Amino acid sequence: MSDSISLYFNDVLVNPTLPSYMSENEYIASNLHTQDFSVALIGIPDKNNSANTVRNHLYTLFGNFTTIKLRDLGNLKKGKSEKEMALALEHVVQELAEKSIPCIVFGGEQWLTTAIFKGITEVQPNVGVCFIDSKIDVGDMQESSCSHSFITQLATHHTLDNIDIVGAQQYYYTERQRQYIREHKGDITRLSEARKDIFKLEPILRNADLISIDMSAVRLSDAPAAKFPCSNGFTGEEVCQLARFAGYADKTKALVISAWDCINDHQHHTSRLVAETIWHFLDGVDKREQESPNEDNPIYTKLVVQSDIHDDGIIFYHNTQTDRWWIEIPTLSGLRIYPCHTNDYQALCNNEIPAIWLRYLYK
Repeated sequence: MSDSISLYFNDVLVNPTLPSYMSENEYIASNLHTQDFSVALIGIPDKNNSANTVRNHLYTLFGNFTTIKLRDLGNLKKGKSEKEMALALEHVVQELAEKSIPCIVFGGEQWLTTAIFKGITEVQPNVGVCFIDSKIDVGDMQESSCSHSFITQLATHHTLDNIDIVGAQQYYYTERQRQYIREHKGDITRLSEARKDIFKLEPILRNADLISIDMSAVRLSDAPAAKFPCSNGFTGEEVCQLARFAGYADKTKALVISAWDCINDHQHHTSRLVAETIWHFLDGVDKREQESPNEDNPIYTKLVVQSDIHDDGIIFYHNTQTDRWWIEIPTLSGLRIYPCHTNDYQALCNNEIPAIWLRYLYK
């Protein structure tokens, strides 16, 4: 990491108590790197040191990953204003993205996702975003630092490729907000639909460069310190599974976990869950396959489905080793390959129109 980036951070000041039943070199605390790292941790400061509380639990988890080297960059300095901190975060994420180093940003408010998005856009022309949230943060306010309206600015950014909101609860958003997302390259998966089969969400996360988790997406009993606590939501196990999907996806440049406060966290219940969510993302990154579907690669099977919905055959790619699927869809910018689910292939075989086809066709 360059010296200019180091200036943005305060050193980590935590002293975790490592369990004595295993040697210390088995834990993440003993497996952090300062050089040649491949994944970065970035803490966002708040008055109650929520990020450091998470570290105390994260560092005591086993860290014997086989392919990644983890570095904790520390906590971002607050600066003189929120805007100054956002600009610093944007710069840091840009440099990491240029080096193909995924990062995990944890703590603070979800509006900082906008700064991370802008950092990634400096490196690539099109960016896909997935929000795991109970609500839709679209409002009348235009300030990017407002946690309840920041998506309004992000959705109109010229580099936005697609936007997904997963886990939204209908009584927390209006029809106008839902329609706004649909009109801005977006789609919404309600909580009830998402929880029917968590594995159907994997292609959505595989198509995102940036994934942002608001802890309000997790039910109150599993995340009592969420700043917008909800009686319903994903379970702790489910949010960890979603984080692993995100880590396993080759495209993912950043994972954001935000919107909790450890002052309301009895027995560090939420902080422990955030630490475990980070661990599952790391485990996913550790097992990445660097998939690039094409018919010349022997691990992919190319399948052409003839269907009444399109004059030409519709092409699918299936990785026989990971059992992941992709579909080729004509868009305004030409043919593009999107991640999909085996159910999309089966639907077309039955001459039914899968939702992914309608979402991207000629858009």
